Amino acid sequence: MIFGFSMGLHQMVQILVCTRRLQRFMMHTEVIKKKEENSHQMIKESFALRMINVNAKWHGDGKAYTLRNINLTVLPGSFVAIIGQVGSGKSSLLQTILQELPLISGSIENCGRINYISQQPWIFASSVKQNILFGQTMDESRYNEVIKVCEMESDIDSFPQGDCTIVGERGINLSGGQRARINLARAIYKDADIYLLDDPLSAVDSHVSKRLVNNCICNYLKDKEADFWKERCFLKFSLVKPLAQDLAPSSREWE
Repeated sequence: MIFGFSMGLHQMVQILVCTRRLQRFMMHTEVIKKKEENSHQMIKESFALRMINVNAKWHGDGKAYTLRNINLTVLPGSFVAIIGQVGSGKSSLLQTILQELPLISGSIENCGRINYISQQPWIFASSVKQNILFGQTMDESRYNEVIKVCEMESDIDSFPQGDCTIVGERGINLSGGQRARINLARAIYKDADIYLLDDPLSAVDSHVSKRLVNNCICNYLKDKEADFWKERCFLKFSLVKPLAQDLAPSSREWE
């Protein structure tokens, strides 16, 4: 009886905590994403993404802007690398493009659909295949190509039931590199025009990362409107404006 009472009390506390979290979440201000009036064809001919005099900050961050006076134009077919020291605003820039970081002033225009690959892989309890498809229609040739460019062929061969192997919640029975590659494969399989990569290969071995950058990001996605690559670099830059480097096709080999 005492054991049952303690377990019931524990469950009541958990319910109370969950209720308060849900209440805080539901009371947050709704994020309204602006729809640009420019036609798709007009934007496609000139740029894939354009930011003009952008100032943005998170609600409750006081008077300081997270991003200040950002002006950036990305041409179609570009591969842009954003580098800078920790806390310089690299991830915040991508969140602003996604309209998750509230825009105080300025404007952002983009062409087509955007796919975002986060730093922390998100894996749900299902098969490897379902984690990659994520509700998309199965295209055998496209699926096999994505598996190949994401360096997952050897992993799938080593799984007991191939890509039908069930992974636990948050990919508990997968290594960090396997979770990162599944996360990347999911984003690549879903067709988009702009891909935002927020350092998704931090958990992947260096030699595998090199092949992923060359085969997947630089080659497989080369016909897309634009790729954004955010790389961790501990450089002594004071980044009020983020440093963006547009890599020419001849220099895309990642040393």
